[in-house]
Order: sequence, then structure tokens, then C-alpha cells
Amino acid sequence: METCKGYSFVKGIQGDLIIQPCSIENLKDTKQDTTTSTKIARQDVAAIAVQCLLSLSWTKSRIISVESNGILQQEDDKVPKKIMRFDREWCVKSNLLRDKLSFIE
Repeated sequence: METCKGYSFVKGIQGDLIIQPCSIENLKDTKQDTTTSTKIARQDVAAIAVQCLLSLSWTKSRIISVESNGILQQEDDKVPKKIMRFDREWCVKSNLLRDKLSFIE
């Protein structure tokens, strides 16, 4: 993990994250080399935790694997910013996390 110094609510989710279900057996067998893998911003990890609480059923226990494909690039990032309505989502681009978590249900 790393702290993204330029993080702000306006920018929202920074990383192109890969979120997958994972079993305890797979977790023990997987030993990743953290020196070569792309780091994930602490703020994005916090956003995943919050979105899990909002999206997933509290009656099930789950283990998820989170990796990064680098910095999130979206088409709307290239367009000049319009006036954004922050009252409609708790974190900018959080809908991307919600969509990725929907496959875990």
C-alpha cells in the first residue's frame, strides 16, 4: 500500500483494481512478490472496505483478493471537469467498486 499524496474527494478512486473472491486455501498458496507488483493507494483500500459494508450481505463471510492494474484511466478523465454532484455518491467512482463487488455475491 502507499499513501496517495494528491488524493482528494474530487478525484475519488485512483487505481484500476481487480477484485476477486478468494478461498483460505488459495490465500495460503499464493505468495506474491510485492517488490514487483503495483501498489494500491491506502485510500482505495479504505474505499473497498466501505463499499463491501454497503454492498455485500452481512450474513456471509468472504475473503477477497485485491490487485492493481495501475492508475485508473477513464474516458471522462480526459474531458474537462464539469460541475459534479457529490451528493449522489459517497465517493467519486465508487460505482466502479460496487460493480466489481457485484460478481462476488
